[in-house]
Amino acid sequence: MADLDGDDAPEVITVETHLTEVAPEIITANGDWSFITATRLMGGKLKARPIAEYAGRDSLNAALTCP
Repeated sequence: MADLDGDDAPEVITVETHLTEVAPEIITANGDWSFITATRLMGGKLKARPIAEYAGRDSLNAALTCP
């Protein structure tokens, strides 16, 4: 746990997988917490793609909602 948004409260990050037509996805924030990414294992390699800007816990929770 760490204070990731400067509010003096530690954040707990939950990683969930989402099943898709091609491969399961793992939804995470990127290294500098600027974007939320969806990562899949395809052809033996991890392929990440940005899906939204990271704007705090609520934006990450919204990204975990399956369409």
